[in-house]
Amino acid sequence: MYLWDERNLRENYEQVLVLAEIVHEAVPEAKCLVVEQTYPHKPDWPDLDPAVDVWCPLWAFIDRKTVAEKIAGGDEVWSYTALVQRTPSYHPEYDRLKGLDPPYWHIDRPMIVYRVPTWINRQYGITGLLYWSTVTRVLDAWNNPAFAHPGHFNGGGFLFYPGVPCGIDGPVASMRLKNLRDGMEDYEYFALLAARSGDEAVKPIVDRVAPNWWEYCRDPQSLLAARRELAQMIQQAAK
Repeated sequence: MYLWDERNLRENYEQVLVLAEIVHEAVPEAKCLVVEQTYPHKPDWPDLDPAVDVWCPLWAFIDRKTVAEKIAGGDEVWSYTALVQRTPSYHPEYDRLKGLDPPYWHIDRPMIVYRVPTWINRQYGITGLLYWSTVTRVLDAWNNPAFAHPGHFNGGGFLFYPGVPCGIDGPVASMRLKNLRDGMEDYEYFALLAARSGDEAVKPIVDRVAPNWWEYCRDPQSLLAARRELAQMIQQAAK
């Protein structure tokens, strides 16, 4: 159950607790997802932990220590991106991270930003990936691909192009979407290698490519070399 999206008020926290109680009472096995970081917005706000089964923080809001605590406590953690979001002032490591940028998903950015988030997810033990829309309306997808909110974010919220203007009866996949697909396939490589050789075989490669949400690999060739290394290790482990 997607309970709440980016609740930024104390009363939102209180509403989440009420909604989750209703859901858990009606369907105990249902999981409640909230788009929220794994630490409180303010220390004196209510504790969301009893309500949330799946935490879904924005990339720049992610904190390794509290993510690990939630996972150790039995919750899931997904990651989430929208528009341009830097680390908030209430992040536990704000002073260190405040001037850094995660891999924003926009046409203006290098293509690798669509592939590397699955690697960073693996780094943190994050098992889900949320994007706010793949087909939102923009000014003109083919010529002026800006989502206005209130500024212009080129490519924000859409990964498919309308096919009709170019004679195709259906959507057209963007190169951005194809790189996201490749990143998901990379994640499958992690799972295959971990199943055959353990997590300790995967970790050094992920550490090299994706140490955290702000210091990820910018070189496509380095990422591709790491994927080949993963493939070779999977093949060797299968012999």
